[in-house]
Amino acid sequence: MTGNELLTRAMQLLGYTTHMGEADNSLNAELIRRGLPILQQVLADLYRIKHPEKPEPLPTDLDTEILLSEDEAVRVAVPGMAMYLAKGAGDNESYNLYSDEYARHRNSVRRATTARVDVQPTVSW
Repeated sequence: MTGNELLTRAMQLLGYTTHMGEADNSLNAELIRRGLPILQQVLADLYRIKHPEKPEPLPTDLDTEILLSEDEAVRVAVPGMAMYLAKGAGDNESYNLYSDEYARHRNSVRRATTARVDVQPTVSW
């Protein structure tokens, strides 16, 4: 899935679409212009959760393939992008709705597992 597909789905969630259900690029040019920074923000957050020791590189354009599973992209990244788009558009009702959904689904992202070794100190006499 590409960044453009995520942005389109987020705009569809918010109802920023034409009568055909497609993202309305003419009415939402400012939101589309902010699409890449919004995508980068959401992905930086998710990549940090999944791989805290070595984050994935962020996309440099919206046509880049996203390094998330289909489920994580649709369930977590799209509501996250919708949250930021609504905030930018001043749509507080949608912002509140999608910020709650993003936070809930973000917490369900599988985190990187780390192991800690617990060792008893040894003392030589």
